[in-house]
Amino acid sequence: MSYVTMAPELIRKAIEGYENALDADAKKLEAFYRQFKCRRCGCVYQKEFAAGHAFPENGEHLVARALLRCTGCRALFDPFSGLYVEMGNPARVPPDIPLIKPSDE
Repeated sequence: MSYVTMAPELIRKAIEGYENALDADAKKLEAFYRQFKCRRCGCVYQKEFAAGHAFPENGEHLVARALLRCTGCRALFDPFSGLYVEMGNPARVPPDIPLIKPSDE
């Protein structure tokens, strides 16, 4: 049996008049993700999807949820539980106190 694609005009006509239920939930999740910055190094996060985390049991979200990967220290953060899933590279986290470098004198 071969795979036959449907004509784009027929697809548009078939869904005409229906509301897109996914856009509102996707926008809400995007706003939720944007409020977070890494607590370890202060860098921004980028979304990363994991199959076991994508959909909660309570069905709260219609679109897949994401984990957040820090662009600086590479830590993986779950914004829904507030827990770090992976700690990333601690060498990339700036120290709390300034490092004193010996002078050349």
